[in-house]
Amino acid sequence: MIKYSFQNRTYKLIAFFFLFTCFSFFCFAQENSVQSLDLGKAKIFNLDECGSLFAEYYRSNTISDEDLKTLIDGINHLTGSLDKILVEDKKMRDIKKQNELLILYLEYAEILSTIYNYGGMNHQGKVIKKIDKNLKRFLKLSNLEGEVYLKYADYLYTKLPLPETKRFNTILTLPVLYRRALLKDKNNKTAFVKLSCWQIAAADETTSNFNSQIKSTEEYIEELNDVDKFNAYIWYSIFYMKIYDTKKGWEHFYKAKNIFPNHPIVSLLHENYKKGILGGL
Repeated sequence: MIKYSFQNRTYKLIAFFFLFTCFSFFCFAQENSVQSLDLGKAKIFNLDECGSLFAEYYRSNTISDEDLKTLIDGINHLTGSLDKILVEDKKMRDIKKQNELLILYLEYAEILSTIYNYGGMNHQGKVIKKIDKNLKRFLKLSNLEGEVYLKYADYLYTKLPLPETKRFNTILTLPVLYRRALLKDKNNKTAFVKLSCWQIAAADETTSNFNSQIKSTEEYIEELNDVDKFNAYIWYSIFYMKIYDTKKGWEHFYKAKNIFPNHPIVSLLHENYKKGILGGL
């Protein structure tokens, strides 16, 4: 039996995440129900609207010029609102509104980063750089909710394929963010599933500790929204193929295909599986 050192597992995680994200840019969408925020006359998508827009982009890989403009204008307005909170005394802040704004900001950031990675807004590189710069300030806000950590992890995930990303640090940061979310809410099933998906990158038939954790959270997949569910099924399909349980690997693959049959990762994985490539991409 092969024994894996921490270093070997770490490099294995980096290699697998890089190959996987270079093609798929998997970004788990959160569909939280929050009332529209009062941001003056600006047209701002709320979280439900963002979830619908992101799912449609995920399904078709297209977005209208109008919706893209609304996203860019919206994140600029959200930036201004968060800047106003930053200058307030910490004791005087509306923490609930602060976290609502930050979660929505991260939702916008995730969608825009995904579109940018797919080449849908190459002329807007400055927008992405500005988001990165602003996030360093905004994440210093106090009393962050677990959902903030989850959304920040989702955003970081979109950055993995980019050459300027420090992939080693980013990959090691992801499980820290998932665990911070779980510290805020020990029953957060989304965080559990995402942590398991992170572990799948380094899992195989020899990693019994990882495998037990991964299998223990599988039951939560059905409770996720369609986008999260799709991504989880893809990851779990790869996991079961890696441990040579091909029956369950195919079962999870077809569950994912039933949700988004035209997503490019579906056809890629299908071809690889038929060729006997069971470790993903």
